[in-house]
Amino acid sequence: MAGMTVEDALAYLKTISTSTGDDAFTHISEIVRTVLQAKAKNAVDILESSFLLKKTRFVSHEGDKPVKRGRDPSDVKPVKQFFSLFCQKEPEPAVKEEPKNEDEGEEEDDPPEEPEEPPVNEFEAQNMLMDSVFFDACGCGIGRLDTYLVILALKQLGDDPTFGIETVRFFGKFLGISNNYYVFESTLKEGANGDVEEEDVEEGEEGQEGEEKPKKSKNWGRPVDGIPLEEGVGTNAMVYWYCHRPGDACQKLPPVTPLQVKTARQLKKYLTGDPEAEVSGYPPFPGIELNYLRAQIARIAHATQIAPAGFYSASEDDGGEQTVTPAEDFTMPPTEQLVALEEWVHKNAMISKQGRSTKYEEPESEGEDQLEADGEEAVEGEEGEDDEEAQDEEEEEEAEQEEVPQEEEQPGPLRPISEDKDLLGMEGVKAWSICKSSSIKGLKHQVVCLRSHLWPGAYCVATPTSFSNVYVGYGVKNEPFKPSMPPPVQKEYRKQMVEATDLPPKPDPPPPQDEEEGVGDEAGDGEEDDDEEEY
Repeated sequence: MAGMTVEDALAYLKTISTSTGDDAFTHISEIVRTVLQAKAKNAVDILESSFLLKKTRFVSHEGDKPVKRGRDPSDVKPVKQFFSLFCQKEPEPAVKEEPKNEDEGEEEDDPPEEPEEPPVNEFEAQNMLMDSVFFDACGCGIGRLDTYLVILALKQLGDDPTFGIETVRFFGKFLGISNNYYVFESTLKEGANGDVEEEDVEEGEEGQEGEEKPKKSKNWGRPVDGIPLEEGVGTNAMVYWYCHRPGDACQKLPPVTPLQVKTARQLKKYLTGDPEAEVSGYPPFPGIELNYLRAQIARIAHATQIAPAGFYSASEDDGGEQTVTPAEDFTMPPTEQLVALEEWVHKNAMISKQGRSTKYEEPESEGEDQLEADGEEAVEGEEGEDDEEAQDEEEEEEAEQEEVPQEEEQPGPLRPISEDKDLLGMEGVKAWSICKSSSIKGLKHQVVCLRSHLWPGAYCVATPTSFSNVYVGYGVKNEPFKPSMPPPVQKEYRKQMVEATDLPPKPDPPPPQDEEEGVGDEAGDGEEDDDEEEY
């Protein structure tokens, strides 16, 4: 202590340690404060607490400022999309114009133009709020919370002027393994197709030199069919949209093809929730899960969308196709009358075995008859044909003549639901059942509910003023599953195997080399070998 002032002593005690960040002055002060607070008889023994204070003190080695960790963008995006249901889009800020030079000779500047607001799309939507009350009364639907979110999603979908929607309603909810599908049914205005240009989607992969590689088509290697799809009628009369949760951007479902409908009838699968997933099974499905969902929607819509008798009227076009339109003078029948199955009809026609609701006839080509005649002449001109082969061909021709397909009776629209067949394998179980919202007799405000047993999850509720259809299920039909048989085995070759006598010509032998050239080449080779050995 000799030669050290008080200031120097305090400065020495306040020297901070480079390893722990503490100093002796602060540590001694805490020891003194602990002894005075304890007021023990043996204060000397409490000096051992100095070691405890040093060991139990929390020291942050990360610095003074707390470390801020960002959230995962995949978790933030759904929240922003959910909030977009309750918020209106803010107008884009106006672009400031650069100041003009005085040399241009303009004395008065024009007033800045106000940004034009995007036009609002006018559309007609379903009264989902009222229908949800009727669904809750019958014990079906998606619940009050999801219903309110679906109402906001309907408004968000219809307000978008890029889609050009004229009418929209909530079709239903398809339950999947990892995600669900909220499906909306709509009609578009004239000239609108509902497609949106996707700028963020990359069309191909860029190579090292900046060249784009062509991307493989999703339909590559899938089965095809010669029957064309229906455009704007039948199974493609409506345009459908889907999203995984209300608030997500709605995506347009592609039109369904007849082959997709026919193949979906032979499969029985649950949806995974991934639109890009492959549909595994036999026969192979011509598409991905997005197309399979669209095929199931077409089957459910044509089998379960019903209405009271007289609400729709059918009219035939010049081409013989029937169109269904709401009748002008229609009054809703009383509840006692709606309880009967005979008072309800199907809105859409039944889908035929072709996968279409309208019959398709293949055009006859002029060259087919000529090809058949040429083939018959060629067969007659062959010599040495075996008797067994000729007999087999005759049997095959007779079998083809016997298996002439009969004309299918395709029920049209507005057929009574009482004419639907009973469930396959369940005798006496009808396709529809009817119940009321209350069993109390004489109750004024009753809600009638019709439930489909063929497609579990399809409901229709009716009141004295309106009715509504909805589907909430897994998209699986209630019928026994019959696996499709594999194609028949190819027949063996019946003709006699004879060794061919005409052998292919022998190849020409290589030209002979001169002896002198051969000797010179050998000598040259030897010299090269010697040179290599020297080095």
